Amino acid sequence: LQLSENVKDSGIALGLAEGWKETLREAIERTGWVKIPKHESPQFEIMDESRSYTSANLRSVLTVGATVNLALPVDAVTLPMTIAHETYPGHLLQKAYQAEAATPALRLLISSTSNEGWAHYAEMRMGELGITEGNSLDVGLAQRGLLRSARFLACVGLATGKMDNAAIFKLFKETVMLDTGGAQRETKRAQWDDKVIDYSMGRLALEQMEHEFVARGMGDAVDFRHAALPIMSAPLDMVAKRLGLKKPKLA
Repeated sequence: LQLSENVKDSGIALGLAEGWKETLREAIERTGWVKIPKHESPQFEIMDESRSYTSANLRSVLTVGATVNLALPVDAVTLPMTIAHETYPGHLLQKAYQAEAATPALRLLISSTSNEGWAHYAEMRMGELGITEGNSLDVGLAQRGLLRSARFLACVGLATGKMDNAAIFKLFKETVMLDTGGAQRETKRAQWDDKVIDYSMGRLALEQMEHEFVARGMGDAVDFRHAALPIMSAPLDMVAKRLGLKKPKLA
C-alpha cells in the first residue's frame, strides 16, 4: 500500500501549496471555525536541497507575515495537513492572534509546547472545515497522525534506550509505510529534534482543556478557540489558569 504521491516539480508543489492555503482560509471563514485577524498573506518558497522539512518563518510579533519553506519532494497526500499546520488554522493563525495580544508580554512569550501543540491540534481538526477531497483527506489525516505518533514513540524509545536506530528505521518503514528515503530521514530526525514530544503533548493538553471548557458550560469548541488563541503563546499551564481551567494532566 503506497499512501504517498511524491511531487518533485517545484512549480507544481508551489501551486498545490498556494491552492490549499486559499482553500483552508476560505473553509475557516465559511464554517466560522474561528475568526481570522488581519495579517499579511503567507508566501511559499522551496527549501535548499540541504533542508529536509517544511517550516514557517514568522517575521515579526507585531506584523505577522510568514514564509513557508517546502521541502522537495512534496507528499501530495499529506500536503493539506502540512499547509494547515504551517498556515491556516495552525502557526500563522496563532501568530496573528499573538500579534494582537492585550499586553507586550503576551506578544513576546514563546512556548514550543503551546506553538506546536496548537498547530498539531489545528491540522488534525481539518475534518471540521467541510473540505471534501474524496478519501485522500481521510487517508492524509490518518497517515499524518500515524507519523506524529511514530515520532513520539521514537523520541521516547531513543531517550530511554528501548530503541536503537535499526528499530526506529523499521518503525517508520513498516508501520508508517514510508519509503526508504523517508524512513532514513525520520531516523536521523529522531537523533536531534527535541520538539517532537511537544506536538503530541501540546495537542493532548489542548484537547483536555477544550473538553473541560465545553463540559462546564463555558461555551462550545469555537468559543474555546477564541478564548485560548490570544494567549496561546504562553505555556499551557498559564493558558489553562487564565481560562479558569484545570492544569492539563499529561503523565
